[in-house]
Amino acid sequence: MVDQFALASINIKPMVMMEYTGPDVTFEIPPKVCIEIFNAHGEDASYPSLATGEMKIKGREFVFCSFYSGSDESGEFIGIPNKIICLVLPTKVDAPEYISVVIKIASRMILDNDSIPQSTYIISKLIDSGTLTIPEELFEYIHRKIDERLDLNDKSKETAAAYEKEIQDYLEDDQKQYLRELEKVSEQEQLLADLQKKFKALEGEIADNEENEAARELLYEKIRQVEEQKKNLEKQMEGVKTSTQDYVQDLSRSLQEKIQDLQQKDMIIQQLQAQNTEIANSTRQYVEELSANLQMKIQECEQKDQIIQQFQEQGGGN
Repeated sequence: MVDQFALASINIKPMVMMEYTGPDVTFEIPPKVCIEIFNAHGEDASYPSLATGEMKIKGREFVFCSFYSGSDESGEFIGIPNKIICLVLPTKVDAPEYISVVIKIASRMILDNDSIPQSTYIISKLIDSGTLTIPEELFEYIHRKIDERLDLNDKSKETAAAYEKEIQDYLEDDQKQYLRELEKVSEQEQLLADLQKKFKALEGEIADNEENEAARELLYEKIRQVEEQKKNLEKQMEGVKTSTQDYVQDLSRSLQEKIQDLQQKDMIIQQLQAQNTEIANSTRQYVEELSANLQMKIQECEQKDQIIQQFQEQGGGN
């Protein structure tokens, strides 16, 4: 049995599948699934990106690897804007391993909008005659044959090569951004861990008496806030680690929102650090006042002892 696969071209405006070609063309990608593929690039995707994911069509499960050309509204697009080139694959393969294949295919399909139907058909036949389940061999086969089968002239070959390089640059930029994001999350986690240690150290310094109950309750509340922040960051960090291992599935997510979220956490940390300093100063002042009062009471007791002793000595003399 021939492995199930297909090559699809999806228009974003309007959201509709244009071409779907492969050994099994008895069904099409429904609009709902087209939207799911687009959302894999980010619900507000506006710049070129690659994504992978899973899909289900009429009860059958597939995986996909897709390229989004970018938005004409943002002005950031490669070749033809608002276009998704999607390679649908059997579930037994690892979709991220086909990124290079999709980049090679997409860079040729976005040369000219009018030629996409013919290009889709020709390239799908090329995939069918290649080794579908071995991505490295499939890439080499397509690399050797695709320009010839599409009958590209020298100018089109140069343009396709430039598109291919540009797509790879976007991919590398996204990878670097994820690594920077992962590093920053680690730094934030360390900051919160350090802050929590400081709070716990302060907790140990507070005297266990009723007069200091309000200060202790305030401290406990701050510690609870820090622990909650730490849990949230751990979840986010685990998510980033997972996306780094299979980063292409998440390349389309809005990094700007994550950066803003981290900036907000920076502000929270600064506020907590300021509150921490305030609590430390208040605690230090309280301890100093308590110590001073205690010293005064000790002096008073010593004076009373001296008076009693003098009185006893005078009484004994009489």
